[in-house]
Amino acid sequence: MTLALLTTGAKATSICRWVNDAGQTQITEVVPEKYRSAAMCTDSQKYELSDEQRRAVEQQRAEAKAQAHQPRAQVRASKQLM
Repeated sequence: MTLALLTTGAKATSICRWVNDAGQTQITEVVPEKYRSAAMCTDSQKYELSDEQRRAVEQQRAEAKAQAHQPRAQVRASKQLM
């Protein structure tokens, strides 16, 4: 679900959770008529990220990636000096 939240241009829809006759939990956008009274639905729009939030996440990822690679480069450089 996280990936769906981070995709750009995602259309907000209702996501519903319901249990079928076999006891299996189903998560769908469309609930068959006979299960609608027991289905729990939520509007996915309240979980959508704004453009500003997406940019902030992308910036945080880029910074974290740069920091993760920085120590490796420093270790390689110090080994070459030896």
